[in-house]
Amino acid sequence: VMYGLGGVVVGWRAMWPIVVGLTLQALLFQHGGITTSGVNGVMIGVPAMLVGGACRLVGLRRSKTVAMIFGFAAGAGAMILSLGLFMVIGLTADRRFFVAVQVMVIAHLIIALAEGAVTAAAVRFLSHVDPEMLSNGLKGGPVGDGGTAGSVDANSPSARSEEHTSELQSH
Repeated sequence: VMYGLGGVVVGWRAMWPIVVGLTLQALLFQHGGITTSGVNGVMIGVPAMLVGGACRLVGLRRSKTVAMIFGFAAGAGAMILSLGLFMVIGLTADRRFFVAVQVMVIAHLIIALAEGAVTAAAVRFLSHVDPEMLSNGLKGGPVGDGGTAGSVDANSPSARSEEHTSELQSH
């Protein structure tokens, strides 16, 4: 699952790894099926892209508390958005489909809470270990962190590595 976390880390490019993962899942494990890869990719990829964009606008590197709150919202929100898309797609189905929808709504709301908690913990961990991973691939991070696209944060691992290299060369 974890497409909320995928959206936070990869951003608007989240659709590609999700579609590749679904295709491999269909080919290797015969789960999901090739014929439904497009619908499944949209149901999972679009919410991942939306929560990734929202987190980029908020700027997860601002503070660790904000990162955890929006990490939870991204994880749970992506699951709920995906469930909403599933229900919209199901409007074209037979009446018997709605019995399955009722069961899926209850199960996925519980899963959404768990995914939100795991995503919040992962975002908190990444904010400690490598905050650049929360910038959706932009050096310097998203709006609100004081950096601009293309710049390197002075405390980032790459900046510290460059500083260490220049110290070694000077000796």
